[in-house]
Amino acid sequence: MPRNYKRKTNRQSWSVDCLTRALQEVFEGRMGYKKAARTFSVPQSTLEDRVKKVSQRGLFPASAAEKCLGRFQTVFTEAQETELGNHILFLEERLFGLTLHDLQRLAFEPAERNNLPNSFNKTTQMAGKDWLYGFLNRHHNISLRDPEKTSIARAKKFNHTAVSKFYDLLNSIYEKHNLSSNDIYNVDETGLYKQSKVLALQEKTNEHTSHSKSVALIDLALENNVTLLCFPPHTIHRLQPLDVSFMAPLSAYYEQELRKWLVAHPGRAVTIYQIGKLFTVAFTRAAVMQTAIAGLKKTVIYPFNRDVFPEHLFAPSETTKRPQTAEILQTPKDLEPQPSRFSCGSLFSISPRMLMPPPQEEQRVRTKNNRIKGKTAILTFSPYKLELKKEEQERQE
Repeated sequence: MPRNYKRKTNRQSWSVDCLTRALQEVFEGRMGYKKAARTFSVPQSTLEDRVKKVSQRGLFPASAAEKCLGRFQTVFTEAQETELGNHILFLEERLFGLTLHDLQRLAFEPAERNNLPNSFNKTTQMAGKDWLYGFLNRHHNISLRDPEKTSIARAKKFNHTAVSKFYDLLNSIYEKHNLSSNDIYNVDETGLYKQSKVLALQEKTNEHTSHSKSVALIDLALENNVTLLCFPPHTIHRLQPLDVSFMAPLSAYYEQELRKWLVAHPGRAVTIYQIGKLFTVAFTRAAVMQTAIAGLKKTVIYPFNRDVFPEHLFAPSETTKRPQTAEILQTPKDLEPQPSRFSCGSLFSISPRMLMPPPQEEQRVRTKNNRIKGKTAILTFSPYKLELKKEEQERQE
């Protein structure tokens, strides 16, 4: 179908809904062709033609009633194209965005496998550019854009299991100690480094090795009736109030103060003697009550609400989802997509999700390791402390 096709007549000015109802009346035997055509204001010849299509192709009345553009026949119905578009967004949510060539191949497969009449290229096994750009024009919620940088660790670790475990522990602390907002403190770390006469903030990713594995810190907390709860690794971008609401403005204000100083002192570089003063001004501007409240609300640390995150935020982790309790996982052989799972509710006999399911990381054999890895835990809880001491003794031996 041409990309810029313009209608030249007022043919097919009837309503799709009216034709659907007329088809239903004819098939259920309540009306003949003439009466149904007159009652629902549709051409009798069109009604007769669509009845034949329903009978010959086994279509539903709603599918048979969809409009065609004269001799330019669409490959997919409007509903089928919507399903195709939904699958594109389904893959994109899981960090597997399709290129234009991927989309052309994705369109070719269901058209061929479902025996839909098409003029796609059989040699390249791709839909043509006319169909491609026509599809994009019809679906404005899908656009071509540059992929965003994504941390694979964050995509994998922000999953239902880790988040639920964290909120389970947080809820147990609330129930045990009956805490109010005045009793909650969030601690984060950042680094200032010098690079080509410009200083900036950079998040450290140290897998909790420095602060969560200090027996001295845990003992000090216990002596002062402080409960330490550690965030799951690679989830602080959504779970930690400071990371969600405070670090960005702090970084922006520090950069502003830094640039002011450089402009006021041309030819000089910032040294350790200026950092304290510049950082103090930036911190004072960033550390306001509204920022603290916003951080607690967005992460729902307080008031407590474990269901704050919508399902689509967990979608990237589904690619690497594995059983959490098994010590040894075997790689599955000849894993095939299940039709019942992927084609449920589909308008295709063989759906796009069956033909191009989201890639799944293979399950690997894990060896048992006694070392405490970064994880969410109540650090001041006795079993964790005993585990930590045992690990230190093993290292010393």
